[in-house]
Amino acid sequence: MNKQLKWMIGLFALIFTASLQAQTTQPANKNVEHPGHHADPGMAKELNLSKEQKAAFDKIDQEYKVKHQEIKKARKAELEQARKERHTAHKAVLNAEQAKKYDELVAERKARKEAHKAERKAEKKTEKAARKPKEKKPVSNQK
Repeated sequence: MNKQLKWMIGLFALIFTASLQAQTTQPANKNVEHPGHHADPGMAKELNLSKEQKAAFDKIDQEYKVKHQEIKKARKAELEQARKERHTAHKAVLNAEQAKKYDELVAERKARKEAHKAERKAEKKTEKAARKPKEKKPVSNQK
């Protein structure tokens, strides 16, 4: 009886694990464009857009993309300025020795953050390369 129970539990665990691995965490088609980047083909079809309308949609999307990038740059600059102000305010509270140590800690944390960022970028590049379909060599029927 004890052996049967162990077998049943093992079998259940195996089936459960296999079913979890069969599920994907990423969508099947990652190449689907986000609405707003370019005219969504599905939306264009549903709206029955003409070629001119599709072109107008694309032009609007390109203009928005430029505007969006400008807003992101401006926001990034604002955030950087706020960080500098906070850093200055922190240092105003500290004595000379603490301020020196504070600068070292900030620099150390910034270096760790940059290293982590570079590591993630390398991982993403590796993952992207792994997802690319490899070229198949032609099979010859010669013997």
